[in-house]
Amino acid sequence: FDGRLLAYRPHGTYDLAVCALATGKTWTVAKGTKELSVDSGAHFSPDGQSIAYDLGEAMVMVSNVDGTGARKLFEAVEGKRTWITTLGWSVEGAKVLVNYWDHTATPQTGGRLLVAVDIETGATSDYARLINHERPDWASVSWNRRYIARRKGTYPKRIFLFDTRSGTEEVVAERDVDRIIGWVPDDSRFIFSKHRAGGVDLWAVVVKDGGRS
Repeated sequence: FDGRLLAYRPHGTYDLAVCALATGKTWTVAKGTKELSVDSGAHFSPDGQSIAYDLGEAMVMVSNVDGTGARKLFEAVEGKRTWITTLGWSVEGAKVLVNYWDHTATPQTGGRLLVAVDIETGATSDYARLINHERPDWASVSWNRRYIARRKGTYPKRIFLFDTRSGTEEVVAERDVDRIIGWVPDDSRFIFSKHRAGGVDLWAVVVKDGGRS
């Protein structure tokens, strides 16, 4: 979601579709399969012209928002599932941030690696390494790309705040967590939803100086 366009997976399909909120017009960006479905959402470039998404947790694709020009941008290990999650774009729109399982890692170095992938060349540069091996099932990157809010666990689901500058991570929400909605424009807080009896509430976590304020 970028304020104009909403990316979603139509019910009962493995596809990626986009809806223009002003007109209600919808279209299919990518056709998925059971093996290669769009699992963790999609992210629009800052200029709103491109969209990046992962297929089957195995590769990252990029295309124009109308679905044309689709190409594979990144695959950690060819033909092997590495639980890839596309987290978003760099501020200037030149790179896509990707989180994946590094099969060469040791318990000491950490299993999940964050890399920035150049949108033109596909070249990667290490961004951060996550020592915690628990796999996130929902993640949102702050606009300045310093923080990553990650939902992890089964029950109860919890939200962790990862600071890419210091490499530290802390639990910021522990009970009844639903979804991470996203960050406000100045990165002072992010919004998430919580289950309660009879409905869902919206909550905010205030962030300052590398952690929860």
